[in-house]
Amino acid sequence: MTRLTMPDLGLPRTWFCLAAAAWLCAAPGDLFPELRIRPRIYAGGGYGRALNVRMPAFAVEDAADRNFVEANLSSVKRDFIRGQIRLDLAHAGGFSAGYLFWGHYSEVPADFPEYWLKPDKWYPASDHAALHAATVQWKPSFAASRRVAPFLLAGAGGYYGNITSVRYLPADSTGLYYYGSHRQTASDAGRAVLAGIGAVAFRYAYVYAGVVRLIDSALPADTFFDLIVGVTF
Repeated sequence: MTRLTMPDLGLPRTWFCLAAAAWLCAAPGDLFPELRIRPRIYAGGGYGRALNVRMPAFAVEDAADRNFVEANLSSVKRDFIRGQIRLDLAHAGGFSAGYLFWGHYSEVPADFPEYWLKPDKWYPASDHAALHAATVQWKPSFAASRRVAPFLLAGAGGYYGNITSVRYLPADSTGLYYYGSHRQTASDAGRAVLAGIGAVAFRYAYVYAGVVRLIDSALPADTFFDLIVGVTF
């Protein structure tokens, strides 16, 4: 089992960024006439789809294992309920800079256990990824109206995640009831990028469509499409 690690952001660079942010907040007008420090939150949820999905690793040794693959792995889940939150902080002209948080979780079903369950076998159970990224948003003034303001979004950052497996053990002497014992079998961390397009309507509602890419990921899926509807304030 490999150890879950966070991307190394670098302590000196972190303190430098904090100091720079404090400096900008202290006197933004003296440094850049158009720069404004004003927090704006985008929070929403909606539909997510994995664009490329690989079957989780699983050793097929007998007919029972083939039954598990047929019942639970033959059609890997692609569609998900998605959430997203973003904080825009610095604004200059039609541009703004901020930070985005995004998460993905997928669970392998365990249907028809009477045809495949073996107490000494580890089965793929779930995988998850958490993304944090610095973002730049552009709102072209020539395309905006009083009711709708379109925007383009791009970002880059890091992600971390893991893969878990489960083994089913008898809960009593009858052998009729089992409980799942989970363990982490692999972890993953690396870089990520994202890009998308959206629009703010009536100042407080927004819709966004974009793609997230986990670079060189070992997770079962690494490219996702999201359609998000939410509020901004």
